[in-house]
Amino acid sequence: MKTMKKTAFSVCATALLLFSACSKDEDKDVSEMSSAEISSMIVGTWQLTQDEWSYQMEGEKDSGVDKFYEGEYTWIFNNDNTWISRTLDIDDEDNDGEDNDIIEYTGRWSIENNALIISDNGEVGEVVIEKLTKNELIVTVGESYPDDDEYYSDRLYFKR
Repeated sequence: MKTMKKTAFSVCATALLLFSACSKDEDKDVSEMSSAEISSMIVGTWQLTQDEWSYQMEGEKDSGVDKFYEGEYTWIFNNDNTWISRTLDIDDEDNDGEDNDIIEYTGRWSIENNALIISDNGEVGEVVIEKLTKNELIVTVGESYPDDDEYYSDRLYFKR
């Protein structure tokens, strides 16, 4: 179950990316910020510290909180609107016989209507920025499939 959740998380995070941050120096609400302000603040390297997740699938519901150590999962937003997601594969989830591989995804990012838009290999996803400051980012990503009675949601906490 944990491997499935981690794999699903990686796919969702790569396809959809969600994140928001908060800083003591800047208490401005994201909804009050311009796209240019958000873009300026988001540039840099962000370390995932916590994932609050929930899902419902085939009548089964579950939720939890996963903690991450520094370097395990990183998002890098560059000034040229390129984006890199790095995951340390500590459990050999790619089945290559090696632990601690670095799995990297690249794409492009933009800010539209105070949301983070990520594109990766033709897939485009929207991540809701809940909080963004100089040193903290909180984002939410989720997907709902009402016909199948399925949904998932992740609230991701990042720090610089």
